[in-house]
Amino acid sequence: MKKAVLLMLAIAAVVFTSLLLTGCPDGAEETTRTGPNDLQGKLLILQAYGSSADAAGASHSFVELYNTANEAINLGGIYLYFAAGYRMNEEGFNGDNDKPWERVTLTGIIPARGSFLVLGPRQNMRAAGTEGASRYQIPDNYGDINSPHFTLSNRSFKAALVRADVNLPKNPFDTDGNGTKVSGYIDMVGAANDLTHATNPDHIFGFETAPTRNSASEAVRRRDLNDTDNNAVDFIAARYASGGMNDEELEARKPRNSSAGGWAPFRPAPPVSSLVILQANTHGNADGGFAKSLVELYNNTNNAINLGTGNYYLHIGDETTPGWTNAIKLAGTIPAKSSFLIVSNNTAGTNTPRAVLPTADQQANFVLSNNGFKVVLMRNQAVLSVVNPFAEESLFSDYIDMLGVAGANAYENSAPAQSRPQITRRVSLPDTNINGVDFARTDIRRTAMADSGLYKFWPRNSIMGAWDPITGLPQVNPAVP
Repeated sequence: MKKAVLLMLAIAAVVFTSLLLTGCPDGAEETTRTGPNDLQGKLLILQAYGSSADAAGASHSFVELYNTANEAINLGGIYLYFAAGYRMNEEGFNGDNDKPWERVTLTGIIPARGSFLVLGPRQNMRAAGTEGASRYQIPDNYGDINSPHFTLSNRSFKAALVRADVNLPKNPFDTDGNGTKVSGYIDMVGAANDLTHATNPDHIFGFETAPTRNSASEAVRRRDLNDTDNNAVDFIAARYASGGMNDEELEARKPRNSSAGGWAPFRPAPPVSSLVILQANTHGNADGGFAKSLVELYNNTNNAINLGTGNYYLHIGDETTPGWTNAIKLAGTIPAKSSFLIVSNNTAGTNTPRAVLPTADQQANFVLSNNGFKVVLMRNQAVLSVVNPFAEESLFSDYIDMLGVAGANAYENSAPAQSRPQITRRVSLPDTNINGVDFARTDIRRTAMADSGLYKFWPRNSIMGAWDPITGLPQVNPAVP
């Protein structure tokens, strides 16, 4: 009998401990917690923004959390700590610390693969559409938690998720200079507007490895869900002010509360992640350019890709048209580690081109504008009704790759420059989804490049076989005049 009583007491203790950890008797729908730091990498700060009375970006300060796990998370016992930094000559600045920490007590459930929004009070009181109003007007009380005491600085701020009721050090990510995190640490972002100003720089002393940049026009938003513990790498600017994201991009990237349920804050992985746009070029009227507009694809996989049965489309646009001027249904097969060349039917101007292009794998009626163009490769999309499918993260699961050049109104994160008769060509694999990083322009005119240099940049078709477009040489040396 004594053993039975002891057993029952032991079971009761386990159940009671489980309830304390989960915060909810119906723990089946929530992730199990095994320790103070077990939510690192699962519960992330997705984006954060500091508003002000004249903020051009958004009307309210906010922090949006995201749950990467496949189970809901009970936020009980977790706090959102936040603080502002100083400017060099601001009263109270001593060169060693930020302003005091404040905090919001989190309550509620963040759904699996879903968001949770902490929203501050309205800062910019100007009515939508009036001069000086914030471009993105957030409805009052739209947050899961609407705190009248929560405001992030548009000059510099830090925000930390910690499962502990403690007096935080200035940097809970690194409490001692040796990388020791505060007990209960989950995630953090630190941001400053201008760390290098000659006379009045901003300061922030709390961040993961290195701070990112914020402003009254831009939120800091994760690049993806791969948390490297480096704010400068993990976060990019999401410009809510006019001249930044277009309306469709804003709709895709705006903060969401938990009622949105599970959603994809970043574009899903493409069906064939290693099929990329290798290069694109406008036709040239200057001596020594290419004779026709072209797009060259590259298959970086070890298997052939049948473009026809895969229902692949190449959409073309230019700087004068918000939408898309052409949709080319692709046909043919790209061998493994090989190129596929699409060439325009339209000829160039009267000047002499550098050389005749190789035989195209496919010809089509399109022209890439010298003043700016965009090219996107997608599956199952014969018609595109959006300006920038890259930004429509939750809408297009069949997105493959995109290149936007110069004056184009759509691109992957940042557009590279382009001017006639230079080519825009990929310089990196794998694809980082940043056009300004992945592509570079190269002047291939006779006055700028010898035939021996042109060898690497010469367009190739599928017949030329496998090759390495970044560091290696093709197996077949095309004839260059």
